[in-house]
Amino acid sequence: MHLFQKYVDDTEASQQVFHSTPIGPDSPGSILKDCEIILREVGTKGLTSSSRNGSLPNKLLPDLNERMADPIEIDLKRASLMNYPNILGVFLLLRTLQIIETNGKSVYVDTTALEAWHSLSPTEQYFTLFETWLWHTDPKLLDQRLENSMGRLPLSCTHLQFLNELPKAKWKTYPDWVHTRSFHDCIPDWSAQLLKRFGVIEIEATSGKNPSSDLSRRGWRLLKARLTQWGRALNGALLKYFQAQGPINLFDYTDAPADFGVLQPTLSAWIPAYQKTWRVRTIEAVPGSYVFEFKPDPKSGDAPFRRVIRINGTATLDDLVDACLTSIAFDDDHLYRITYRSANSGTQELFGGGWGEWEEDEPMAHEVEIKSADLKPKQTLSLLYDFGDDWRFDLKLLRIEPVDDRLKRAEVIESEGTPPEQYPSWEDDA
Repeated sequence: MHLFQKYVDDTEASQQVFHSTPIGPDSPGSILKDCEIILREVGTKGLTSSSRNGSLPNKLLPDLNERMADPIEIDLKRASLMNYPNILGVFLLLRTLQIIETNGKSVYVDTTALEAWHSLSPTEQYFTLFETWLWHTDPKLLDQRLENSMGRLPLSCTHLQFLNELPKAKWKTYPDWVHTRSFHDCIPDWSAQLLKRFGVIEIEATSGKNPSSDLSRRGWRLLKARLTQWGRALNGALLKYFQAQGPINLFDYTDAPADFGVLQPTLSAWIPAYQKTWRVRTIEAVPGSYVFEFKPDPKSGDAPFRRVIRINGTATLDDLVDACLTSIAFDDDHLYRITYRSANSGTQELFGGGWGEWEEDEPMAHEVEIKSADLKPKQTLSLLYDFGDDWRFDLKLLRIEPVDDRLKRAEVIESEGTPPEQYPSWEDDA
Protein backbone atom coordinates (compact mmCIF):
# COMPACT_ATOMS: atom_id res chain seq x y z
CA MET A 1 0.00 0.00 0.00
CA HIS A 2 1.34 3.41 -0.92
CA LEU A 3 1.71 6.25 1.56
CA PHE A 4 -1.61 7.53 2.96
CA GLN A 5 -3.60 5.37 0.52
CA LYS A 6 -6.31 4.89 3.17
CA TYR A 7 -7.34 8.53 2.64
CA VAL A 8 -8.12 8.14 -1.06
CA ASP A 9 -11.86 8.69 -0.47
CA ASP A 10 -11.44 11.59 1.99
CA THR A 11 -10.60 14.47 -0.37
CA GLU A 12 -13.92 16.28 0.05
CA ALA A 13 -13.88 15.86 3.84
CA SER A 14 -10.30 17.18 3.99
CA GLN A 15 -11.28 20.22 1.98
CA GLN A 16 -14.16 20.99 4.35
CA VAL A 17 -11.86 20.75 7.39
CA PHE A 18 -9.33 23.13 5.84
CA HIS A 19 -12.09 25.63 5.00
CA SER A 20 -13.59 25.55 8.48
CA THR A 21 -10.40 25.59 10.60
CA PRO A 22 -8.82 28.99 11.31
CA ILE A 23 -5.03 29.02 11.56
CA GLY A 24 -3.63 31.23 14.31
CA PRO A 25 -1.94 31.20 17.73
CA ASP A 26 -4.52 28.79 19.21
CA SER A 27 -5.69 26.81 16.19
CA PRO A 28 -5.35 24.14 14.97
CA GLY A 29 -2.74 23.77 17.75
CA SER A 30 -0.48 25.95 19.86
CA ILE A 31 2.63 25.79 17.67
CA LEU A 32 2.58 29.46 16.60
CA LYS A 33 2.03 30.68 20.16
CA ASP A 34 4.81 28.43 21.49
CA CYS A 35 7.22 29.73 18.84
CA GLU A 36 6.55 33.33 19.87
CA ILE A 37 7.12 32.46 23.54
CA ILE A 38 10.56 31.06 22.78
CA LEU A 39 11.44 33.88 20.37
CA ARG A 40 10.60 36.46 23.05
CA GLU A 41 12.57 34.50 25.67
CA VAL A 42 15.72 34.34 23.53
CA GLY A 43 15.39 37.82 22.01
CA THR A 44 17.68 39.64 19.59
CA LYS A 45 20.10 40.45 22.42
CA GLY A 46 20.44 36.74 23.07
CA LEU A 47 21.11 34.45 26.02
CA THR A 48 24.46 33.21 27.25
CA SER A 49 24.80 29.51 26.52
CA SER A 50 27.44 27.22 27.98
CA SER A 51 26.59 24.58 25.38
CA ARG A 52 28.87 24.48 22.34
CA ASN A 53 25.81 23.49 20.31
CA GLY A 54 23.83 26.55 21.33
CA SER A 55 21.30 25.06 23.75
CA LEU A 56 19.04 27.05 26.05
CA PRO A 57 20.34 27.75 29.58
CA ASN A 58 19.06 25.09 31.98
CA LYS A 59 18.04 27.58 34.65
CA LEU A 60 15.40 29.09 32.34
CA LEU A 61 13.72 25.83 31.43
CA PRO A 62 11.32 25.31 34.40
CA ASP A 63 9.77 28.76 34.01
CA LEU A 64 9.69 28.47 30.21
CA ASN A 65 7.99 25.10 30.55
CA GLU A 66 5.21 26.65 32.64
CA ARG A 67 4.59 29.33 30.02
CA MET A 68 4.38 26.88 27.12
CA ALA A 69 0.97 25.53 26.12
CA ASP A 70 0.32 22.29 28.00
CA PRO A 71 3.49 22.21 30.17
CA ILE A 72 4.85 18.82 31.15
CA GLU A 73 5.69 17.40 34.58
CA ILE A 74 9.16 15.98 35.16
CA ASP A 75 10.88 14.78 38.28
CA LEU A 76 14.53 15.60 37.65
CA LYS A 77 16.76 17.78 39.80
CA ARG A 78 19.13 18.79 36.99
CA ALA A 79 16.95 18.75 33.91
CA SER A 80 18.40 19.94 30.60
CA LEU A 81 16.73 20.82 27.31
CA MET A 82 16.78 17.12 26.38
CA ASN A 83 14.37 16.47 29.28
CA TYR A 84 11.83 19.03 28.05
CA PRO A 85 10.59 17.64 24.72
CA ASN A 86 7.85 20.29 24.58
CA ILE A 87 10.53 23.03 24.47
CA LEU A 88 13.15 21.04 22.55
CA GLY A 89 10.95 20.42 19.51
CA VAL A 90 9.88 24.03 19.07
CA PHE A 91 13.43 25.29 19.66
CA LEU A 92 14.78 22.82 17.08
CA LEU A 93 12.36 24.11 14.45
CA LEU A 94 13.44 27.71 15.04
CA ARG A 95 17.12 26.72 14.93
CA THR A 96 16.60 24.74 11.72
CA LEU A 97 14.91 27.75 10.11
CA GLN A 98 17.89 29.87 11.25
CA ILE A 99 15.60 32.31 13.05
CA ILE A 100 17.50 31.46 16.24
CA GLU A 101 21.26 31.29 15.75
CA THR A 102 24.31 30.58 17.88
CA ASN A 103 27.83 32.01 17.83
CA GLY A 104 29.29 29.43 20.20
CA LYS A 105 28.84 31.63 23.27
CA SER A 106 25.18 32.58 23.10
CA VAL A 107 21.91 31.94 21.31
CA TYR A 108 20.08 34.86 19.78
CA VAL A 109 17.24 35.74 17.41
CA ASP A 110 18.55 36.89 14.04
CA THR A 111 16.84 40.21 13.28
CA THR A 112 16.78 39.73 9.50
CA ALA A 113 15.30 36.25 9.77
CA LEU A 114 12.77 37.44 12.35
CA GLU A 115 11.61 40.20 10.01
CA ALA A 116 11.19 37.67 7.21
CA TRP A 117 9.30 35.36 9.57
CA HIS A 118 6.87 38.05 10.65
CA SER A 119 6.21 38.94 7.00
CA LEU A 120 4.50 35.55 6.58
CA SER A 121 0.84 35.06 7.41
CA PRO A 122 -0.07 32.67 10.27
CA THR A 123 -1.03 30.08 7.64
CA GLU A 124 2.32 30.43 5.88
CA GLN A 125 4.17 30.23 9.20
CA TYR A 126 2.23 27.10 10.20
CA PHE A 127 3.03 25.15 7.04
CA THR A 128 6.64 26.33 7.04
CA LEU A 129 6.97 24.83 10.51
CA PHE A 130 5.15 21.65 9.48
CA GLU A 131 7.42 21.10 6.46
CA THR A 132 10.41 21.78 8.71
CA TRP A 133 9.23 19.05 11.09
CA LEU A 134 8.41 16.62 8.31
CA TRP A 135 11.52 16.94 6.18
CA HIS A 136 14.23 19.24 7.48
CA THR A 137 14.86 18.64 11.20
CA ASP A 138 18.22 17.26 12.27
CA PRO A 139 18.21 16.80 16.07
CA LYS A 140 22.00 16.40 16.04
CA LEU A 141 22.07 20.14 15.43
CA LEU A 142 21.48 20.41 19.19
CA ASP A 143 22.92 17.20 20.61
CA GLN A 144 24.80 14.22 19.17
CA ARG A 145 22.84 11.93 21.47
CA LEU A 146 19.65 12.67 19.53
CA GLU A 147 20.57 10.17 16.85
CA ASN A 148 17.88 8.85 14.53
CA SER A 149 17.64 5.15 15.39
CA MET A 150 16.43 4.17 11.91
CA GLY A 151 20.05 4.04 10.85
CA ARG A 152 21.05 5.72 7.60
CA LEU A 153 17.45 6.56 6.66
CA PRO A 154 16.52 10.20 7.24
CA LEU A 155 14.23 11.26 10.05
CA SER A 156 11.60 12.13 7.43
CA CYS A 157 11.05 8.37 6.97
CA THR A 158 10.32 8.02 10.69
CA HIS A 159 7.86 10.90 10.53
CA LEU A 160 6.11 9.64 7.41
CA GLN A 161 5.90 6.13 8.81
CA PHE A 162 4.35 7.41 12.04
CA LEU A 163 1.65 9.41 10.27
CA ASN A 164 0.97 6.65 7.75
CA GLU A 165 0.61 3.96 10.43
CA LEU A 166 -1.85 5.87 12.64
CA PRO A 167 -5.42 4.56 12.35
CA LYS A 168 -7.90 7.01 10.85
CA ALA A 169 -9.99 7.21 14.01
CA LYS A 170 -8.78 4.81 16.72
CA TRP A 171 -6.04 5.20 19.32
CA LYS A 172 -2.67 3.53 18.68
CA THR A 173 -0.73 2.29 21.71
CA TYR A 174 3.09 2.36 21.87
CA PRO A 175 4.92 -0.15 24.07
CA ASP A 176 7.95 0.84 26.11
CA TRP A 177 10.49 -0.70 23.76
CA VAL A 178 9.82 1.78 20.96
CA HIS A 179 11.23 4.52 23.20
CA THR A 180 14.49 2.76 23.98
CA ARG A 181 16.43 1.18 21.12
CA SER A 182 14.09 1.83 18.21
CA PHE A 183 11.40 4.24 17.07
CA HIS A 184 9.69 1.60 14.94
CA ASP A 185 6.16 2.87 14.22
CA CYS A 186 6.82 5.70 16.70
CA ILE A 187 8.73 8.98 16.85
CA PRO A 188 11.02 10.69 19.38
CA ASP A 189 9.37 12.46 22.30
CA TRP A 190 10.15 15.95 21.00
CA SER A 191 8.61 15.02 17.66
CA ALA A 192 5.42 13.71 19.25
CA GLN A 193 5.17 16.93 21.25
CA LEU A 194 5.41 18.91 18.03
CA LEU A 195 2.62 16.96 16.35
CA LYS A 196 0.41 17.68 19.34
CA ARG A 197 1.24 21.39 19.04
CA PHE A 198 0.48 21.25 15.33
CA GLY A 199 -2.97 19.98 16.28
CA VAL A 200 -2.37 16.79 14.29
CA ILE A 201 -2.67 14.27 17.13
CA GLU A 202 -4.18 13.85 20.55
CA ILE A 203 -1.97 12.05 23.02
CA GLU A 204 -1.88 10.14 26.25
CA ALA A 205 1.50 10.20 27.93
CA THR A 206 3.47 9.52 31.07
CA SER A 207 5.11 12.16 33.20
CA GLY A 208 7.76 12.11 35.87
CA LYS A 209 5.07 11.75 38.52
CA ASN A 210 3.20 8.85 36.98
CA PRO A 211 5.66 6.51 35.26
CA SER A 212 3.97 3.63 33.48
CA SER A 213 6.72 1.05 33.62
CA ASP A 214 9.75 -0.15 35.56
CA LEU A 215 12.27 1.05 32.96
CA SER A 216 13.44 3.70 35.44
CA ARG A 217 13.10 6.34 32.76
CA ARG A 218 11.65 9.47 34.24
CA GLY A 219 10.05 12.18 32.21
CA TRP A 220 7.54 12.58 29.43
CA ARG A 221 6.88 9.66 27.09
CA LEU A 222 4.19 9.01 24.50
CA LEU A 223 1.86 6.11 25.32
CA LYS A 224 -1.04 6.57 22.90
CA ALA A 225 -1.79 8.74 19.89
CA ARG A 226 -4.89 9.44 17.85
CA LEU A 227 -5.33 11.64 14.79
CA THR A 228 -7.47 14.73 15.17
CA GLN A 229 -9.89 15.77 12.47
CA TRP A 230 -7.26 18.26 11.31
CA GLY A 231 -4.64 15.49 11.31
CA ARG A 232 -6.79 13.30 9.07
CA ALA A 233 -7.29 16.20 6.69
CA LEU A 234 -3.54 16.87 6.61
CA ASN A 235 -2.84 13.21 5.85
CA GLY A 236 -5.34 13.49 2.98
CA ALA A 237 -3.37 16.45 1.65
CA LEU A 238 -0.14 14.44 1.91
CA LEU A 239 -1.80 11.68 -0.12
CA LYS A 240 -2.61 14.21 -2.85
CA TYR A 241 0.97 15.48 -2.77
CA PHE A 242 2.52 12.00 -3.02
CA GLN A 243 0.14 10.96 -5.78
CA ALA A 244 1.52 13.83 -7.85
CA GLN A 245 5.05 12.45 -7.31
CA GLY A 246 4.13 9.06 -8.73
CA PRO A 247 3.90 5.73 -6.87
CA ILE A 248 6.06 6.10 -3.77
CA ASN A 249 6.48 3.68 -0.88
CA LEU A 250 7.91 4.80 2.44
CA PHE A 251 11.42 3.49 1.88
CA ASP A 252 11.57 4.86 -1.65
CA TYR A 253 11.39 8.30 -0.11
CA THR A 254 14.87 8.99 1.24
CA ASP A 255 15.68 12.54 0.10
CA ALA A 256 14.16 15.65 1.64
CA PRO A 257 13.04 18.43 -0.72
CA ALA A 258 15.75 21.02 -1.29
CA ASP A 259 13.43 23.96 -0.68
CA PHE A 260 10.48 24.89 1.48
CA GLY A 261 6.97 25.21 0.07
CA VAL A 262 6.64 21.86 -1.70
CA LEU A 263 3.15 21.41 -0.19
CA GLN A 264 2.05 24.90 -1.27
CA PRO A 265 0.78 23.91 -4.76
CA THR A 266 -1.32 21.15 -3.18
CA LEU A 267 -2.69 23.14 -0.26
CA SER A 268 -3.14 26.60 -1.78
CA ALA A 269 -6.19 25.39 -3.72
CA TRP A 270 -7.83 24.52 -0.41
CA ILE A 271 -6.22 27.19 1.76
CA PRO A 272 -5.92 30.44 -0.25
CA ALA A 273 -3.92 32.16 2.53
CA TYR A 274 -1.00 29.82 1.83
CA GLN A 275 0.91 31.87 -0.75
CA LYS A 276 4.46 32.81 0.32
CA THR A 277 7.06 30.23 1.33
CA TRP A 278 10.17 30.35 3.50
CA ARG A 279 13.65 30.77 2.10
CA VAL A 280 16.66 29.60 4.13
CA ARG A 281 19.74 31.75 3.76
CA THR A 282 22.34 30.16 1.53
CA ILE A 283 25.77 29.33 2.90
CA GLU A 284 28.21 31.91 1.59
CA ALA A 285 31.59 30.81 0.34
CA VAL A 286 34.50 32.40 2.21
CA PRO A 287 37.54 32.65 -0.11
CA GLY A 288 41.01 32.62 1.44
CA SER A 289 43.91 30.49 2.56
CA TYR A 290 42.78 28.12 5.30
CA VAL A 291 45.22 27.17 8.05
CA PHE A 292 44.50 23.90 9.87
CA GLU A 293 46.19 22.24 12.84
CA PHE A 294 46.38 18.45 12.37
CA LYS A 295 46.82 16.33 15.52
CA PRO A 296 45.82 12.90 16.85
CA ASP A 297 42.51 12.71 18.67
CA PRO A 298 43.39 13.11 22.39
CA LYS A 299 41.36 9.98 23.17
CA SER A 300 43.16 7.84 20.60
CA GLY A 301 46.18 7.14 22.81
CA ASP A 302 48.57 7.82 19.93
CA ALA A 303 51.85 9.65 20.50
CA PRO A 304 51.40 13.42 20.20
CA PHE A 305 52.41 15.21 17.03
CA ARG A 306 51.37 18.43 15.35
CA ARG A 307 51.27 19.62 11.76
CA VAL A 308 50.00 23.02 10.64
CA ILE A 309 48.79 22.93 7.04
CA ARG A 310 47.95 25.86 4.81
CA ILE A 311 45.60 25.16 1.91
CA ASN A 312 43.64 27.18 -0.64
CA GLY A 313 39.91 27.51 0.03
CA THR A 314 39.22 26.32 -3.52
CA ALA A 315 40.60 22.89 -2.59
CA THR A 316 38.16 20.22 -1.45
CA LEU A 317 37.88 18.54 1.91
CA ASP A 318 39.27 15.43 0.20
CA ASP A 319 42.35 17.46 -0.77
CA LEU A 320 42.67 18.53 2.86
CA VAL A 321 42.53 14.94 4.11
CA ASP A 322 45.11 13.89 1.52
CA ALA A 323 47.43 16.72 2.62
CA CYS A 324 47.10 15.68 6.26
CA LEU A 325 47.88 12.04 5.52
CA THR A 326 50.83 12.97 3.33
CA SER A 327 52.25 15.14 6.12
CA ILE A 328 52.62 12.07 8.36
CA ALA A 329 53.65 9.63 5.56
CA PHE A 330 50.36 7.70 5.57
CA ASP A 331 49.12 6.24 2.30
CA ASP A 332 45.63 7.09 1.04
CA ASP A 333 44.45 3.57 0.18
CA HIS A 334 41.74 3.36 2.85
CA LEU A 335 38.26 4.72 3.38
CA TYR A 336 37.64 7.62 5.71
CA ARG A 337 34.89 9.70 7.29
CA ILE A 338 35.19 13.37 8.20
CA THR A 339 32.66 14.83 10.65
CA TYR A 340 32.00 18.37 11.74
CA ARG A 341 29.19 20.68 12.79
CA SER A 342 27.85 23.31 10.43
CA ALA A 343 26.17 26.27 12.09
CA ASN A 344 23.56 26.28 9.33
CA SER A 345 23.14 22.61 8.49
CA GLY A 346 23.88 20.63 11.64
CA THR A 347 26.23 17.66 11.78
CA GLN A 348 27.96 16.88 8.48
CA GLU A 349 29.38 13.45 7.63
CA LEU A 350 31.44 13.18 4.45
CA PHE A 351 33.19 10.13 3.07
CA GLY A 352 36.08 9.39 0.76
CA GLY A 353 39.21 7.38 0.10
CA GLY A 354 39.83 3.84 -0.97
CA TRP A 355 39.13 2.08 -4.23
CA GLY A 356 35.57 0.92 -3.66
CA GLU A 357 32.42 2.32 -5.18
CA TRP A 358 30.24 4.46 -2.95
CA GLU A 359 26.47 4.66 -3.06
CA GLU A 360 25.16 7.48 -5.23
CA ASP A 361 23.58 9.31 -2.30
CA GLU A 362 26.65 9.18 -0.04
CA PRO A 363 27.93 12.71 0.76
CA MET A 364 31.48 12.80 -0.58
CA ALA A 365 34.37 14.95 0.63
CA HIS A 366 35.67 15.54 -2.90
CA GLU A 367 32.40 17.34 -3.74
CA VAL A 368 32.78 20.03 -1.04
CA GLU A 369 35.19 22.94 -1.41
CA ILE A 370 36.73 24.11 1.85
CA LYS A 371 35.56 27.69 1.30
CA SER A 372 31.94 26.46 0.95
CA ALA A 373 31.96 24.01 3.87
CA ASP A 374 30.56 26.55 6.39
CA LEU A 375 33.64 26.41 8.62
CA LYS A 376 34.52 28.94 11.32
CA PRO A 377 37.91 29.64 12.92
CA LYS A 378 38.56 27.53 16.06
CA GLN A 379 36.24 24.83 14.70
CA THR A 380 37.42 21.21 14.86
CA LEU A 381 36.74 18.50 12.29
CA SER A 382 37.06 14.83 13.24
CA LEU A 383 38.76 12.40 10.85
CA LEU A 384 38.34 8.63 11.09
CA TYR A 385 40.79 7.03 8.67
CA ASP A 386 40.89 3.33 7.77
CA PHE A 387 37.76 1.67 9.15
CA GLY A 388 39.84 -1.37 10.07
CA ASP A 389 42.66 0.28 12.07
CA ASP A 390 40.50 3.24 13.17
CA TRP A 391 43.04 6.03 13.07
CA ARG A 392 41.43 9.09 14.67
CA PHE A 393 42.62 12.64 14.12
CA ASP A 394 41.46 16.22 14.76
CA LEU A 395 41.71 19.04 12.24
CA LYS A 396 41.28 22.46 13.85
CA LEU A 397 40.78 25.52 11.67
CA LEU A 398 43.16 28.05 13.20
CA ARG A 399 42.43 30.98 10.90
CA ILE A 400 41.41 32.11 7.43
CA GLU A 401 44.04 34.26 5.74
CA PRO A 402 43.60 36.45 2.64
CA VAL A 403 43.60 34.78 -0.77
CA ASP A 404 47.12 33.86 -1.93
CA ASP A 405 47.18 33.20 -5.68
CA ARG A 406 50.63 31.62 -5.33
CA LEU A 407 49.26 28.86 -3.09
CA LYS A 408 48.63 26.11 -5.65
CA ARG A 409 48.83 23.11 -3.33
CA ALA A 410 48.74 22.47 0.41
CA GLU A 411 51.89 23.21 2.36
CA VAL A 412 53.09 22.23 5.84
CA ILE A 413 54.12 25.42 7.64
CA GLU A 414 54.77 23.94 11.11
CA SER A 415 55.82 20.45 12.18
CA GLU A 416 56.28 19.05 15.68
CA GLY A 417 56.55 15.52 17.06
CA THR A 418 56.86 12.11 15.47
CA PRO A 419 53.64 10.56 14.14
CA PRO A 420 52.87 6.85 14.58
CA GLU A 421 53.81 4.32 11.92
CA GLN A 422 50.89 3.35 9.74
CA TYR A 423 52.13 -0.22 9.33
CA PRO A 424 54.43 -1.06 12.27
CA SER A 425 56.56 -4.19 11.98
CA TRP A 426 55.31 -7.22 13.87
CA GLU A 427 58.84 -7.67 15.19
CA ASP A 428 58.52 -4.30 16.97
CA ASP A 429 55.65 -5.71 19.04
CA ALA A 430 57.56 -8.81 20.08
